Amino acid sequence: MKTFWISCLKQPQTPLVLLGTALGLGLLITHSGNRPLAWFGGGAVATVMVSSWISGSHSSRSTADEMSDLLNPAIFRCRIEAIQVKIARTHQAAWQPVRYWALQSQACAVHICDRDPWLQTELLEALHTVVDLAQKVADGLQVKVQIQTPLYQYKIQKQLRQHCDRLQKIYAQLQQFQDHLALTSLETTPADITLPQRLQALIHTNQSP
Repeated sequence: MKTFWISCLKQPQTPLVLLGTALGLGLLITHSGNRPLAWFGGGAVATVMVSSWISGSHSSRSTADEMSDLLNPAIFRCRIEAIQVKIARTHQAAWQPVRYWALQSQACAVHICDRDPWLQTELLEALHTVVDLAQKVADGLQVKVQIQTPLYQYKIQKQLRQHCDRLQKIYAQLQQFQDHLALTSLETTPADITLPQRLQALIHTNQSP
């Protein structure tokens, strides 16, 4: 609860809401006179206004947090489908492997997180990278239609191949790590729960501008 109030107070809209409410209450009391009814009515209205804003702010933040949980299969699928709808039918064949790698990467990440919840942050970073790469492929396919000269057709095709290769590598690394955890769970010694360095490097590369 304390964290919630601190986050509300840190929002830039909070001073404006409080200032506007105070000014409105002051004008009401000035216009109606310094009477108990004015104080009571104005205070009730001010309380409702501030409470409504806080409730709406909390609801928006909760929705944003839920939509950012890419470990939720339904949310992840919605993100991928939102990218897919922008792709022309002529490029659906090129898109299908991307969709497959993305969805399978998410499935692997869920299985890994189930076995080791401590890796949730790293897995979310990996899935955000997957979504970013899928978006880059979709953008590239859209741009490809507009490119006419052979030189730039080659360049856009090269970029698309690089994005697809990175996406496929993330899927392969997550699959390998999932198998590694499944195998080590049968052993008596604790497993190494560090994500493969190649996967971490790949995530860092795709997060860089």
